[in-house]
This record gives sequence, C-alpha cells and structure tokens, in this order.
Amino acid sequence: MRNDGSTSSIDASGCPTGKCVFTGEVGRKMLQDWSEVKTLILLVKEKSGKIVERRWPLGNMAEMVRIIAEQRKKRGLP
Repeated sequence: MRNDGSTSSIDASGCPTGKCVFTGEVGRKMLQDWSEVKTLILLVKEKSGKIVERRWPLGNMAEMVRIIAEQRKKRGLP
C-alpha cells in the first residue's frame, strides 16, 4: 500500500518453491512500486486453501532501491 492509499499487485503464483526471481519490466516495476510503498502486503494461499494476509513495513525501501540503482549503474548493469 502506498502512502496515498493506492495499491499495486504482482502475480507471484508461479513461485511454488517460495523462491522467485523477477526480471525485466516486472522486476523494474516491483522495485519502483516497493520504493513508493509504506507496507508490503502478501496474500499467501496455504495448503488448506485458506488465504492469509501478511504485512511488512518498508520504511527504508526507497533508499535500498536508490542504492541498488546506483550500484547497477556503477557496474554497467542493465
């Protein structure tokens, strides 16, 4: 959820092992969205079929995204 109350979503249903790699436009969108949000909200489907909501504060995410972008540029990465 962003500071203005708006939300964005990314489908991670293709991550059955719990390990996901987001690349390209989806990865860029995720980092951009996460740099603008105050809370990461995950909806997790348990084995029972029940959907559980998990929330994590992302107070310093914008700084992390800035550092990642800076390091990628410094190393000549896309």
